[in-house]
Amino acid sequence: VVFPLFSMGAYMGRLAGELVQLMVPDREIMVSGYVLVGVAAVCTGGTHTLSSAVIVFEISQNMTYLIPVL
Repeated sequence: VVFPLFSMGAYMGRLAGELVQLMVPDREIMVSGYVLVGVAAVCTGGTHTLSSAVIVFEISQNMTYLIPVL
């Protein structure tokens, strides 16, 4: 159940990141941040638990995206 949510969230986050990158070509956009937030959002929305967002954060080990993930 969790893997399809991770895949769907990663796809949607990457799509959003790529669209933002196309809309703002003069700035460097970190698409990986959009992917991480997308995974956390879809997984949390699909399971209705905040702990899945914490799991995504722990897997990434990236403090930069702590606030958007939670």
